[in-house]
Amino acid sequence: MLLYNLHIAAFIIHFVSFLLSLFTHISEADVDVLITKHVYQSNKLSLTTTESISSINANVWVSINEALTAFSHAIAIYLLYGKQSSKEVNNLEHGRRTIEYTFTAGILSVALVANVGAVFLQDIIFLLGINVVIQGLGYIIHYEDDKREINWLYGGAFLLLALEIAYVLLQTLNIEYPEQFDMIFYQIMGVIFGILYISFGLVKYFVKDKNKQDEIYVLMSVTTKVVLSWIIISNTHQGFMDLFDTMLPADVIEMDWRTLQIALTVILLILMDIAIVYVLMRDRKSEEPAQAALSKRHDL
Repeated sequence: MLLYNLHIAAFIIHFVSFLLSLFTHISEADVDVLITKHVYQSNKLSLTTTESISSINANVWVSINEALTAFSHAIAIYLLYGKQSSKEVNNLEHGRRTIEYTFTAGILSVALVANVGAVFLQDIIFLLGINVVIQGLGYIIHYEDDKREINWLYGGAFLLLALEIAYVLLQTLNIEYPEQFDMIFYQIMGVIFGILYISFGLVKYFVKDKNKQDEIYVLMSVTTKVVLSWIIISNTHQGFMDLFDTMLPADVIEMDWRTLQIALTVILLILMDIAIVYVLMRDRKSEEPAQAALSKRHDL
C-alpha cells in the first residue's frame, strides 16, 4: 500500500531532520515570552508596559515538532501494517492525523513567530488554541454527511486559518532592520507558511477520494514541516551572521544557510508536486491483488 510506504519514508525523513536539528540550537537565540502589564496610579493616565515571564527558542520548538511528527508516523506504520486501503484505514489515518496536527501545526506556527522575536503569551495561546479548533472542525467534517453543515464547517475552518495566517504574516513583515540584514527570507517564510497551510484545506475540500487525501496529506505534511523547520533554523543562524560582524555566539554554525534554504525549499516543493500528480493519476486497480495477498498473509 502506497500510504504505508509513504509513512515509512516520512518517519525516516523527520527522524533524520530531528537529529540534525539538535545540533542547531543557539542558547543566545532565546526570545522573551511577554505579558501585557497595565499600571494605574492616582491622578495619572494609565501606563501599559510589558513584562517577561519566560523565554522560548524557535530551534528547540522545531526539534520538538520534528520528534512528535516522527513519532506520529511511527504510530501510523504500526496501525497500518498489513491493512488494505479501506474505510477503516481512512478512519485510522484521519484520527491519527488530527491528533498529530493538533499539536504540530500549532507548534510550528509559534516557532515561526518566535523566529522573528519576542512573543506575547496571549499570542501563543491564540496560535495553539485556534489550531486545535481548526483540527476539530476538520475531524467533524470527515464524518459529517449533511452538505450544508459541511459547508458551514469549511467556512469556519477557512476563516480561522485565514486569521492564523494573517497573524504570522504580520509578524514576519513588521521588522525594522539594518542595511546588511537580509530580510527577504523572513518574508518568504511567512508567504510559504500561508500558501502551504491553506493548501491543506483546499485538498480536503476538492479531493473527495479519501485514499488520495491520505496520501497527499503525508506528502504535504513532510514538505511543509521540513521546509519551514529548516527555514527557521537557517534564519536563526544566518540572522546572527548578518547582525554580528565579530563575536558571534559559539553555537552559531557559519555556512551558506541561504543556499541551503533555497535548495531544500525548491527541491522539496518540486518533488511534492510531482508526487501529488502521481497520486492523483496512478492506476489503483493494480494494487488490489497485491494488497489482498498481503492482508491474507497477515491474517495467517
